This record gives sequence, structure tokens and C-alpha cells, in this order.
Amino acid sequence: MTAVVTVAVTGLQAACAPAPGLEAAFCLSGIPGLRVVGIDYDPLCTGLYATPPLEAAWAIPSPLTWMPFQQALEALIRDEGISILIPGTDLDVVWLARHRAILEGLGIRTLLPGVEAIESLSKAAFFSTPTPLGPFSRPRTRLLRSPDDCSLLTEATYPVWVKGRLSGAHPAGSPAEAAMWARSLSRWMRWPILVQDWIEGEELSLTAVASREPRLLGGAMIRKLGRTETGTTWAGVTIHDPEIVERLREAVATWRWVGPIDLDLIRTSTGELFVVDINPRLPAWTAVARDAGANLPAIVTRVLCGEEVEPVWAATGTAFAQYADDLALPVGRWLQCLERGPNDDDTFYRRKI
Repeated sequence: MTAVVTVAVTGLQAACAPAPGLEAAFCLSGIPGLRVVGIDYDPLCTGLYATPPLEAAWAIPSPLTWMPFQQALEALIRDEGISILIPGTDLDVVWLARHRAILEGLGIRTLLPGVEAIESLSKAAFFSTPTPLGPFSRPRTRLLRSPDDCSLLTEATYPVWVKGRLSGAHPAGSPAEAAMWARSLSRWMRWPILVQDWIEGEELSLTAVASREPRLLGGAMIRKLGRTETGTTWAGVTIHDPEIVERLREAVATWRWVGPIDLDLIRTSTGELFVVDINPRLPAWTAVARDAGANLPAIVTRVLCGEEVEPVWAATGTAFAQYADDLALPVGRWLQCLERGPNDDDTFYRRKI
């Protein structure tokens, strides 16, 4: 990379279920010729105030309101010079893929799968279809499409996981508890809600980046050593299993996948390998993969800059544990971020942090 390239990352939330945006920024920060800009949709998102690794951060409308989002993105192209966008949430991947032609017209490069591939690997489709979708097993999953379907919860064997169609997961030990979590998730995620059998075994997580051929350009695998009550990885150690990597290689070809992908796996005592969660993006432990030798955001950036990339996999033996830290700043800075400019309306705000 000879000229300076500005990369925008989304998904900066760093709460109890962190998104990968900040970790991607840490992976890219300090690479010669790169600037990293953060984007989020909540002016009070903690990651917006993390400098370093962000050289600038912006609160803009969500892509759910596409035209205001596009207007804000055009302003970022003009003011920050961004030319590469790495989405950090499932929702961002879906909407950016749908509007790929517009992004290309604006000069924004992304490494994203096709809309059909995204839809086939959406949580609701992937876990509810009986059709084989690759070399992994899937736990039995019930799809609750409305509150009336909560009556089906009496048929499940407990405990179960109750999951939102995009994110969010809670364990439940009874039909009443499962129904409570289903209604809670539906208030901010909408139906359908997934109710998934509890699988006992060794918990693993696997992430990789696939090129447009597609072929695997690199990845990392961890054994989970600790997780939160909602299943979020909180501690682990990098491992490597050639058989699982080969299964992923086969799956990527079957799914015609392009870009980052993240799988949560459980290996049972009999050796059966279940996919229990799937995300079309980098994981929240992306910086651990970098520390183990596989800088996946850098691979994405290099591919989008037209460089040749040799596949690289994270080495074994890098342990990690996430931790929370307080971010102190004057309250006036937050208040400034909530102010609206003279041309803003109820659906459009743009504020550099």
C-alpha cells in the first residue's frame, strides 16, 4: 500500500456482548499507509470514544434507514476519504450486501458474500431447514414465528437456548422461562425467535476469511475456556485442528461464501461436530487471532487493495481473557455528540466524535 487508505469499521459496541469493530480497529491500527475510522449508530456507544485505535469516529443513521445512511456515508467519503468498509454486525452485512452496487458507485470497497448466500446462512434459515448445508451437524431448532408459537415450547427437552434471529441468546430451563426470553428478544429483534437444543461437549469457535473464488485466506480457532451467561466467549486459547479446517474449506465452497465468517462449534464426546451459531462477520476476539499470527482485518484490507495474500492460520497456544475498563471523559463531550446540526432532522444526524 503506497497511498494512505482509510478503512471504516462498524460494530463498535463493547458491552457484555461486544461487537468486533474495535478489535478490527486494533488489528489495523499502526499498519503503515492505513487510517482507521469508526462508525456506529448510537451516539452513546462506548466504542465511539476509543482513541486510539480510532483516528476519528462518527455517529450516523443505521443502514435500516438507507437514504439517511447513504447521505452520511457520502459525507464520510468527502470528509474522511474512506474507501474500504468492514462491517462488524450481522445487520450491517445484510444491508450492505443488498446495496453493494450503490457502495461500488460511491467508491467503497467491501468483501461481502452475495445476498443469496447470506439468506441461506441466516440463523433462521440455517438452523430450521432440513436440507444439508455442509459438513457440520446442526442442533434441533424450533422457529417461533409469533407469540402464539410459544405453545410449542412444551414439546422441547430442557434446558434450551433461546436466540434472536440476528443476535442475543439466553439459556432457559423451562417452557415458561423460554417463553419469557422469546418475548423479551422479540421486542427489539422481532420474530422469528429460535429455540435450540442444548448440546453438551467441548466448545470451540472458528473464524476465517474467504476470497471471491472462494478459497480460505486464513483463520483462527479457539477452545472456549470461559463464557458469559448468554454464551459470549470471555476466555479461551488458540488451537488448530486440520480436520475442522478442511470441513470449513468444504463448507465455504458449498455455501459460496465470500468475506469473514464466524462459527461457534460444539464437539460431543462421540466426536460429532455441531454448529450452534453462525455469523457473517469477524468475531469479538479478532485481536487474539492477530496476536497468534493471523491478522484477518489486514487480510480483508489487502485483498480489497488488490494485493496477493498467502493463506495464514493462527498458531496454537495464545490464551486470552476479556476484561472491562472504565472510559472516563467530560460529560460535555457526550452532550456535544447528542446535539443536532442546523440541517439535521428527526431521522438524520451526523456528528464527528
